[in-house]
Amino acid sequence: MLLWYNITLIDCLGLYFMHDLSKIIDRINTNSTKWSKYKDKNVIPLWVADMDFKTAPQITQAIMNKCEHGIFGYSDLTATVKPDIVNYLHQSFRWKINPQNIKWLGGVHMGLNLISKIFVKPDESVITFSPIYPPFLKIEQFTSRNLINLPLKYDQSNKKWLFDFDLLEQTLSNPGKLKPKLILLCNPHNPVGRVWTQAELNKLLEFAIKYNLLICSDEIHCDLILEPKLKHIPFATLNDEAKMRTITLMSPSKTYNIASLGCAFVVIENAELMQTYLNATNGLYADLNELGLLACKVAYTKCEQWRQQVIAYLQDNKKMIDNALNGYTNITVHSPQATYLSWIDMRHLMLEKNITNPTEYLENYGIGLSNGADFGAPGFVRLNFACAKDLLDQALKRFIKAIG
Repeated sequence: MLLWYNITLIDCLGLYFMHDLSKIIDRINTNSTKWSKYKDKNVIPLWVADMDFKTAPQITQAIMNKCEHGIFGYSDLTATVKPDIVNYLHQSFRWKINPQNIKWLGGVHMGLNLISKIFVKPDESVITFSPIYPPFLKIEQFTSRNLINLPLKYDQSNKKWLFDFDLLEQTLSNPGKLKPKLILLCNPHNPVGRVWTQAELNKLLEFAIKYNLLICSDEIHCDLILEPKLKHIPFATLNDEAKMRTITLMSPSKTYNIASLGCAFVVIENAELMQTYLNATNGLYADLNELGLLACKVAYTKCEQWRQQVIAYLQDNKKMIDNALNGYTNITVHSPQATYLSWIDMRHLMLEKNITNPTEYLENYGIGLSNGADFGAPGFVRLNFACAKDLLDQALKRFIKAIG
């Protein structure tokens, strides 16, 4: 008889758990944040960053086995999940850590706020680079810490978004009253989709050393690299100096579409920083939901074949968008190196058609995208292409009608 945590024979075969990502799954009336926004409207939702693919069947099976067991008492599952994360980090990124370096979080959002509040004093400041995932820009609102928002720059010749290191030097060398203490990094970057190179990360580390800064690196999209020649580099792995300055936030939620299970973690290798973190957080929040921990365990140990299938599908979807939209002169599509999110510049179209809000304009044509203003970049929109090809094709036809 199988216990709840056992993996079935079919699960071991792996291939039988592969499924058709092209199938359109009905998410109406499922409490989906993504789809409820446009309920009863003829709008295709391609906004918030969750996928329209079912999660890896191995994860579903493990949760079903646990539910069939029917007892949800206190659990010590964390004792077995942490070694799995250690193995995953080593196998994926050659990053060797100790299980004691890992602490659980309910989500990366929580981590951004906790780290900013714990390690930055009220008279100090946090630096980040926009456009950026909206929770980065809400640090002041949720932590009462000062935020310095430095824009990325776009290199037209190489078609890449880059750090503006000259602006960073100017900011750090003339800090005024609010001394910078922490850099909030998004690696890979959401929404521009950059996979930061080792040279870029090393340059950022030079600034951290020179001005005695900590780095909090959100690496939630690290398993969603779409360009085969590129590799994710955890900031903490650059060298020992980086390891001692870095607090890393991770979660399987984006890659395996399990955001509602609320499982994320922080990695802190500096013992002093870890003790500061523990002093501030001990007893403040409960252990994670066991189903979230179980999903994390299975994701990092049993689902690589499924992940590779998803990557291949996303690569094809990205090509669909590029082929459909790159010929238009009134928009610019910034094709991502990672994530499943296209970043689209609508500013020329807005001038051409006298549009004030590109998101509302596109909704009138039946497409629901994220508004770039929420990321610190008015005039842009973000398109989530983690969906069935037929659905994406419908959305692109509507998009073309809107910009034509």
